[in-house]
Amino acid sequence: MLDASIPPVDFHAGGNGTGVTGIKVDLDDEWSKEMFMEPQFVLELQGEEVVDTTVGASHAAAVTSGGDVFVWGHNLCGQLGLTDFRSRATPEILSYFEQDPELRVDAISAGENHVAALSARGRVYCWGHVDSGRLGLGVDERYGAKPAEKYFFPAPTLLSSLIDEPVCQIACGAAHTLALSDAGKVFAWGHGAGGRLGVGDFLSRIQPMEVEMLTNKCVLQIAAATWHSAAIVLNPPMQKSGWVYTWGSGYHGQLGHGKSQVVTKPSIVESLLGRNLSARSVCLGSHHSAMIAMDGEMYTWGSNLHGCLGHAIKEKFVEHTSEPGHVSGFGAIVERVGRGMVRSYALGREFTIVATYPYEGPSEDVARKLMEEEAIRLDMMRLEEEQERTIATQSQAKGDETVGSGDEADGASAGGAAAGGPKGPAPLLDKGMDSQKTRL
Repeated sequence: MLDASIPPVDFHAGGNGTGVTGIKVDLDDEWSKEMFMEPQFVLELQGEEVVDTTVGASHAAAVTSGGDVFVWGHNLCGQLGLTDFRSRATPEILSYFEQDPELRVDAISAGENHVAALSARGRVYCWGHVDSGRLGLGVDERYGAKPAEKYFFPAPTLLSSLIDEPVCQIACGAAHTLALSDAGKVFAWGHGAGGRLGVGDFLSRIQPMEVEMLTNKCVLQIAAATWHSAAIVLNPPMQKSGWVYTWGSGYHGQLGHGKSQVVTKPSIVESLLGRNLSARSVCLGSHHSAMIAMDGEMYTWGSNLHGCLGHAIKEKFVEHTSEPGHVSGFGAIVERVGRGMVRSYALGREFTIVATYPYEGPSEDVARKLMEEEAIRLDMMRLEEEQERTIATQSQAKGDETVGSGDEADGASAGGAAAGGPKGPAPLLDKGMDSQKTRL
């Protein structure tokens, strides 16, 4: 989900013009194909003040500050919600939510081929493919529809089972959905394979079921992906951060639970707890996970294919890790360009996209001077430590020499007294003078 404070400009990249980009082009034009290697402005959304966007397997949706919903892309399962199954190459407004001001949409989330929308009144609406109960409507087919269309709901449909539980957050995985109520309850429905619903088994649910492991906990955020889910639970006395809980399947380490690859109930990520790393937000991709810590730093874990974690991993012979690692390079100058801290981020199938705040650190010249001063300071500290070690070594050596000289003087004095000769006291005096000079 995008940060609502980001200026309302919508750009898309990739897709090669197959629908989800929202840009209609001639695919026979080689130059047009190259356009999608870089972000392109979606003209149909100009001036609409987009505050939230979501992308499914082959469709996309956007919500404006006024609560309007725009959809585009493939529509074989009715995932656009336009009451038909015809694809749209460019954004088209979803007229269902235009019927009543109370239907104003605040947030939206897309799964592989279904969508969930959250209204300003806390009502949840779902549409698209109903397989495995991912729409949460209490049915697994649309009765009365044509045989070829009975598994598709091509128009937004209210989840009546959550009317008495106003919802404040929604999150769609590939084939399941999560909802967080105002009362702090977490509900899950849809495909249950791998334990992604968090209810303790692998069964699918065709209507919302409370995740009891999170009952009586203050949940700040929920997230869902292809195989796993996550939540942030408040960590007192912190008010805006908490511990990360994950559940589901994580054969690439995306759960963050060490050697445990399947967890059917929400479990705290111990490695983050042990390092006292509380999270402000969490985001999931199909094979990796990420979080923003209380101090604004980013941590990732899971599959590192194509370098999607943004940091090196300790594991050898594999390209994944369950140990959260720090992603450096934000709030710093990288390749002579200043990067701000992470503002919002999104994870896909083994790729990560980050939008940053403006860089507010020192300029390159100032940073270079600071680095030079720091290097000088470290060199001076090193020289002082070496000098102290040298002085200590010399002092110890002289002390040993003084002790040896004193022993020789005692021996000489004893020899002179035994002989009774007149030259006996003179060597003793000379040795004493030498010892005093040595001490001085």
